[in-house]
Amino acid sequence: MSERNIHNAICQYLRLQYPAVHFKTDLSGAYLGHGNYKTKGDKASTTSHPGFPDIIIYELSTIGNESYCGLALELKATSPYTKNNILKSNQHLIEQNQWLTHLSSIGFKAHFSTGIDETMQLIDEYLNQSTNT
Repeated sequence: MSERNIHNAICQYLRLQYPAVHFKTDLSGAYLGHGNYKTKGDKASTTSHPGFPDIIIYELSTIGNESYCGLALELKATSPYTKNNILKSNQHLIEQNQWLTHLSSIGFKAHFSTGIDETMQLIDEYLNQSTNT
């Protein structure tokens, strides 16, 4: 399944499962296909730095002893990590990881997420602990 299909499925899941939750979705890095805004070679970004996460959920949550101001997810069709759990050497993954690291440093729970099931699990764990649900 493509990242775009995962992205669409997760947005639909959020709207159905958590209709009161505020989230922002960003497909600016995705190739949208024939007749849409981006071409395969287009690297234009609508953010200050490349690699902005695909989905940000704007809800407070406390998980264990940690409190978060939101959940940031970078969706992937395949794992961005090697078998040794090291981030693959790819400039785009490095830029995405820099965003996730920055967001973590300012109070977000931020992750790479592979596939629909893992992403739904991360969302459920985050929002089921949420102070706003």
